[in-house]
Amino acid sequence: MSGDNNARTTIRRINTNKHDAKWEKMYQILLAYKKEHKNTNVSRGYKKDPQLGRWVDKQRIYYRSKTIQEERKRLLNSIEFAWDGKASTAMWEKMYQRLVAFKKEHNDTNVPNKYKEDPQLANWVYTQRAAKINKTMTEERNCLLNSIGFVWDGKARTAMWERMYQRLVAYKIEHKDTRVSRGYKEDPQLGCWVDRQRKAYRNKKMVGRRKYLLNSIDFKWEAKAPGNSTAKREEMYQRLVAYEKEHNNTKVPQSFKKDPKLGQWVDTQRRVYKNKR
Repeated sequence: MSGDNNARTTIRRINTNKHDAKWEKMYQILLAYKKEHKNTNVSRGYKKDPQLGRWVDKQRIYYRSKTIQEERKRLLNSIEFAWDGKASTAMWEKMYQRLVAFKKEHNDTNVPNKYKEDPQLANWVYTQRAAKINKTMTEERNCLLNSIGFVWDGKARTAMWERMYQRLVAYKIEHKDTRVSRGYKEDPQLGCWVDRQRKAYRNKKMVGRRKYLLNSIDFKWEAKAPGNSTAKREEMYQRLVAYEKEHNNTKVPQSFKKDPKLGQWVDTQRRVYKNKR
């Protein structure tokens, strides 16, 4: 009888060791998940790793039934494990406000995947898209994100960029340059977009293909034209005086063949005057 008890004890010890090893292995996988996604909100239907999703769900069940081992509970708490299966409401709202601030500055919610200024925000945005795809997004959060024009499909960002690029091309055809001011009243969105391209270029965040497309239309990476210097303005003014002396008016055509630069300069002065009215 004593031998049977010893055998059962040995078997239980072996099984326990196996379970502990399996638990620790899954815990390490969860750590890797958190490192990548900045949270432990693995859904039960997590498609990339179904086993991890089921394991995380079990930990929550053990916690609710108060059968989880204290050591395991301590380890999970040490990495801010989401016991309710949802991100903390306070944390979600904090990140949402950061996204609202991003939109206020950039006029869109297209946070780059590798946004160096706020990597946590980039990861959070990625998580929201994943939650939508996995159908774990609450209706309230879905509505809040929709209310600020959240871009659910990352591909939409490329489509939006290309639409704005075409509007810039149209602007150049009409105005003969790409110097759209940030406060351009006829198309405020275009003005803000052009400003963002310059910022991306200065911060060395401009995508190669986009830089190529902008350079192909002689995009001006500096907001102010070199011709805005006092000396240059004086030179153009004197050319306008000479024109007036010859033609008895200052109605220089925009496509003035004899002096194209004068035509463009006069057109710019008119637009500047119009925008300040």
